[in-house]
This record gives sequence, structure tokens and C-alpha cells, in this order.
Amino acid sequence: MLTGTFQTSVSGHRVRISPDYQSYVIGGSENFTGDGLEFLAYNGSAAYQTNPTIASVIQSNQVGAMSELDLWSGHVTEHDPAAFLQLQSKPIKKGGTGCGGVVSRVYILANTDYDEPDASKKQRASLTLLGDSPNGSNVWLEAVDANGTVGVGANIATGYLYLGGYLGGIINRHTFQSTNWRIYQNATVTADFTGPHTTWSWTPTKYGRYYGVCNGDLNFWIDLHARVQHPPGLHRIQVRGKPPPETAPYKGGLVLQCPFPGLTNLWKDLGNRP
Repeated sequence: MLTGTFQTSVSGHRVRISPDYQSYVIGGSENFTGDGLEFLAYNGSAAYQTNPTIASVIQSNQVGAMSELDLWSGHVTEHDPAAFLQLQSKPIKKGGTGCGGVVSRVYILANTDYDEPDASKKQRASLTLLGDSPNGSNVWLEAVDANGTVGVGANIATGYLYLGGYLGGIINRHTFQSTNWRIYQNATVTADFTGPHTTWSWTPTKYGRYYGVCNGDLNFWIDLHARVQHPPGLHRIQVRGKPPPETAPYKGGLVLQCPFPGLTNLWKDLGNRP
């Protein structure tokens, strides 16, 4: 029987088993105790900044007994990017038990500077899954830097789906299509004048169809007419605008915005006008 810390070699790359492995939250005050399996590595004669590691957590200095398994990628030199995986069952506060007192968490992280505690000085991408009965189980997929967050979130207790960021898509699988174009530039648009229609075409979606919603970027009322067509091998929309009879002549530009909700007829304009 072996007791205490054990390692497979006294030098060079090796495996170290620690029965009293310590870890902590970067930039925080919480410390953890458990068991660790470290893969000690060297770049020449220099030890890695952190080693690839698998560790358990059984105690926290803040909430007491808990259960967790962590996986670190490690990184070669200070401030290198690194990745982290965490599987956790942790009391909300000390002594917490059951679904009302314990939260489960899956956390996957990749960032651009693992040692930097200031979030504004690095970027990260993460996936967080929370089994949280008091607040609603939820999921968050995020990319974050000093300018803010882009991502998707959902909470079963509120029923909300959260979206943040400009809208893109995968070729032939766009959930939304959107475009903007200017029909007139520095032209006079008279009352009750019907402008020529404008056509925009795109690759058909692999499944389903698109529905069109349009608006004119003007400070007065305008009647817009649109139709979406689905000829073989092509989808397109045609749009034309007409100021109502009571509108005074307008000199300027007319921009039409046409987002297409895929497989639904509900749309909130997330487009970004060029």
C-alpha cells in the first residue's frame, strides 16, 4: 500500500498523485481541497506554468462538503491561453442539501489568458449548464471580451430564450435572412408616388420556407408592399414603397430593411444597417 503523495519519477515529465490537492478560484477567495492527478511537464528545462491536471474537490472553505471533478488543459508559459472543464455538485450555502440547497453545474471554458484575473484584459468562450431548482435550470453559451457578451441563454423557470449579438447564419441553414438597400439617394419622393419594386434573391433554405417582414427607414408613414417568391432553386423578395396622399414631398434617401424569419412569422429586427 502506498500513502502520501506519489510520483512515477523524480525528474522530467511524470505523473504525480496527490491525496491533498489544493485549488482556488482565480481572482477570488474560495479555496478547495480534494485529490489530484497531475501530469508534470517541461519545455526543455523549464516547468510548465500549470500542468495538465485531473482533480476532485470534496471541501470548500466557504460551503464545506461538496463534490466536483475538474479537468485542466494546463499551459506552457504565464498568460498563455488554456481550457478548463468542471463537473460540480455544490451547496448554495453551507449545510445545504437536496434540490433546494444544492446546485449542479457543468462548465466548459476556453480563454486567451488563463492567469489574468481582470476579465476586461482577455477573451473567453464558455458553456454553462446549471441544474438550479430555486432559480430555474438554465444554460448559457457565451463569447466575452471587454466590449461585452455575445451568446445564447435559456431559463426554464422564466421560459425565456436570450439572444445577444448581430445575426449570422450557416450556408443553406440560415434561421434568419436579412438585407438593407437604398432605393433613392438625394431624390424627391412626392406624395402618393409608387416607387419601382426592388428584388433581392438568396439561396433557398434546405428545409421549410421564409416569410418576409419589411420596414422603411423614414420619419413619416409609408406604405410598403412585399411578396416572397419560391421559384425552383431560388428564393426572393420583391418590395416597393408608396408614401400616402397626405405626405408632403420628401427629399432624401429611402432605405428598406427586410429581415426574413425562417420557419416562423415572428421577427424582432436584429439586423445591423451598413
